[in-house]
Amino acid sequence: MGEITYTPLRGIPVSRFARRSDHAPTMKSASQAPSIAAAIEDMCEDLERYRARQAHRLQVERCIAMADRLVDDLERLSLMGVTEVPPTWRRRLEQLARELPAGVSHDFEVGVSPTVLLDQIFAVQEQLFHTKMGEWARVLHEIDRRLDLDEPEGR
Repeated sequence: MGEITYTPLRGIPVSRFARRSDHAPTMKSASQAPSIAAAIEDMCEDLERYRARQAHRLQVERCIAMADRLVDDLERLSLMGVTEVPPTWRRRLEQLARELPAGVSHDFEVGVSPTVLLDQIFAVQEQLFHTKMGEWARVLHEIDRRLDLDEPEGR
């Protein structure tokens, strides 16, 4: 039997004994130690990537929900006959802009008609849905492009 050593697990729950030293016991043999340590390191990196993807997914979903609430309120303003989005909306638009993930552009304006701002928010929502769908968005866009090429002229 080999010598017992301790390998750090970077936040992975371990036994009560191991927690006292913040390390989990591992058996060290000449052939197994490097491959086990490499496997643990790979698992930790996979977990970090998963957590980053999960945080990004939640950020996109929060932004979609915020945009949905803005759309609902803008539609109400439009139905009430309001011709200009009030300046008090600036704070709500700035909050959405701060939350947007990298790569999602926006061009929000207050003082414009609710329908103009609706168009601006719909453009952001489209980008958010493409971000959420990932590779599927690119595939569907390519299918749409091909279908557009197949449509007869004058339609």
